[in-house]
Amino acid sequence: MAHADNCEVCDWNNMGMIEYDGIQVNIITQVIINYDRYGGGYQFNMYSDSITDTSGNPIIMEEDTPLVKWFEDMYNYSKSVGKILYIK
Repeated sequence: MAHADNCEVCDWNNMGMIEYDGIQVNIITQVIINYDRYGGGYQFNMYSDSITDTSGNPIIMEEDTPLVKWFEDMYNYSKSVGKILYIK
């Protein structure tokens, strides 16, 4: 949200914060991984296409990196249990 400059009307919510050191994903603040209650068709794994650094610069990652795989695994887990999930 801090990197958005093209939205006239926005309703931003912090859905969590992670840190990635190139090997391991660390959860800094609780991460919501299921968005069914918010509607709109957004899915957690869509974040893997919009990864940025702390300055808002896009980071392009290969599909087989641990971070991209983590997004996919968390998305699949959220769908398997069928409820709103918070990962700490």
